[in-house]
Amino acid sequence: MQKQNIFVDFDGTICFDYFWRSAPKEIKKVIDKFLFQNNTYLLEDWMRGKKSSEDINQIISDKCNLNCSTIWDYFVTDCENMFISEDILRALSACKKNNVLILITDNMDCFNRFTKNKLKLSDYFHYVFNSCDYGCLKDDPPQRGLFKKIIDLQGFNIQKSVLLDNSQKNCDIFNHLGGSSFLIKDKHDIVSVLNMLE
Repeated sequence: MQKQNIFVDFDGTICFDYFWRSAPKEIKKVIDKFLFQNNTYLLEDWMRGKKSSEDINQIISDKCNLNCSTIWDYFVTDCENMFISEDILRALSACKKNNVLILITDNMDCFNRFTKNKLKLSDYFHYVFNSCDYGCLKDDPPQRGLFKKIIDLQGFNIQKSVLLDNSQKNCDIFNHLGGSSFLIKDKHDIVSVLNMLE
């Protein structure tokens, strides 16, 4: 059987951990409200590579009156200790034998610096692509988004490509470009789909 290109999302698809999860509840609550509710434009700038992890932690520190060194330590620890279940890792390994596995993530510099190597992702994927390295996101307009940029740069055949992602919008964009997709809702979904594609 001819190999297919299997594009796999990271956050909410194979990993379900969050930044600052080890911080005390009071601190995490303040950060979540400031960054993930009231100032989501900062997240987008961060994922586009316009801001660094140091920039974001400093902004949070300044605006929320939190000690920068303290929240930075929680942040780095949590990035280094992201968890992917053994079931998912086994399914990825099996799938990699007969397919081209591609991790494609809307993510930040911290993913490259603290998470990717710690999780040994190159053992499970032939390629790892992070939005912050390309200045665009998966859900940007299809002709200017991350999917199109990576497909064109690498010469992947979109008609032999499938996406596994927890975002319906991302799946729709990938389908629009000529690929196929599976919407992933939980850990059981990703394992089941990987086993089917093996």
